[in-house]
This record gives sequence, C-alpha cells and structure tokens, in this order.
Amino acid sequence: MSAVSNIYLIIFLPLLSSLLCQLISKKSLPFWIALSSSILLLFLTLKVLPDVLIYEKITNDFELSPLSIALEFRLDVLGIIFLLLLTFLKIVILIYYRLDIERLLDHKGRKVFYSVYLMHLFALTGIFTTNNLLNLFLFFEIYSFSFFATSSISKNLKISKLSFRYFCLNAVSSLIILFCFLAIYLSFGEINFNKIGEAFALTENVNKWFLYAIFLLLMLAFIVKFFPFWLYFENLKSINLVSNYI
Repeated sequence: MSAVSNIYLIIFLPLLSSLLCQLISKKSLPFWIALSSSILLLFLTLKVLPDVLIYEKITNDFELSPLSIALEFRLDVLGIIFLLLLTFLKIVILIYYRLDIERLLDHKGRKVFYSVYLMHLFALTGIFTTNNLLNLFLFFEIYSFSFFATSSISKNLKISKLSFRYFCLNAVSSLIILFCFLAIYLSFGEINFNKIGEAFALTENVNKWFLYAIFLLLMLAFIVKFFPFWLYFENLKSINLVSNYI
C-alpha cells in the first residue's frame, strides 16, 4: 500500500473499529478489537514514518468539490511524532485498565467504553492529520464528545458535576474557536492550512496585529478544550475507574 492509502487507513481505522465494537455480541471481543486496532494503528504510523522523514510532510489536497474537503490531510514530522506517542500511551492505558474495566463494567458498559476509546483515538488522529479548518473543528467536537461519553459511564455524582462544568467551558471554547476560524477565513478566503500559511507570509506587517490576536485567542481556547486542568485540582483520586482513566 502507498503512503497515502496508509494515512487514510490510519485516520478511519479507529472509527470503523468503534462501530464494530457496538455490533459484536461476544463479551471479550470489544477489548481485542480496541487493542488490535490500536496496535495496527501504531504499526501503520511507523510504516509511514520513513516517508514523512524523507519528504518532511505528506499532503493530499483536493479542489474538486466540497465533499473532497473531508478527504484532505497533511502529516508532517511533528504530527507523526505526537501521533506515535499518543497511540503508544493509549495502548499502555488500555492494557493497564483492562482488568478494572472487566470487573467494574457490565457487557453493555464495556462495549460503550471501548467504542468511546476508539472514537477518542479517531479524533486525535484526525486532529494531527487534518489540513483544513472545517475538519479540524469537526475533530475537536468529536474529541469533546468522547470525553463526555467516557464520563457518562460513571454513576458518581461528583464526576457528573465536573463533566457538566467541563461541558460548559467546552461549549464556550467551541464558540471562540468557531469565531477565530471564521475570522481567519474572512481574512484569507481559505480554509486550507497550506494556503493560509502562504497568504499570511504575504500579509503586511501593519495588518498582522489582528491575526496575532486571533491566534492568541485560538490558543487559549485550545488549552481550555484539550486540557481540563481544573479537574486535577479536585479530589478525584480513586473515586472509581472512570476518574482514574480520565
């Protein structure tokens, strides 16, 4: 398979595996589907790594129709390094918590847990491989959904309250990100990262202050959305499986 085909498989494999977990009725299979999909994802990423190191980045841009926007991707050296590290950590966490998951959750809860785990992995691969603003926003929202879905498995009231607090902050950050993306699109008339970078390089210094402010606001919204740091100031240690997993 070519590097392009492997990257498409890297992006969509967790999503397909997540759906498969919901269709399987045998008790032990969802875990093995999640684990094998994660290992295969790690293997495919390692397989693409030499090509990325040689060419520095691999992109696939389409300008044929609005539908083709969903198929755009870009994988550079920094992105593939983060993808490798996160996939490896996901595998370690999955194996480490397997016994707790099997003991504390029923069959239906385990299916939901492993499906959400794969959806979270799908969101992360999409974030590190997307090449336009629309897809990036979509993967951000999938990432948030997977966090809320993981929290919903818990029956603990404190976890539910913290999840609702995070939901409110997340909704605000989503609106800020959407506003920033709209401002970037109105400034450059593009949603493709490569073209935005080229247009930004040609922008006059007098007009760059506004874009710097937008990028700073965008960074703050990313921090709130990706890193619910306030969770760690709460006394959540060993409340249950879900709090430890988060």
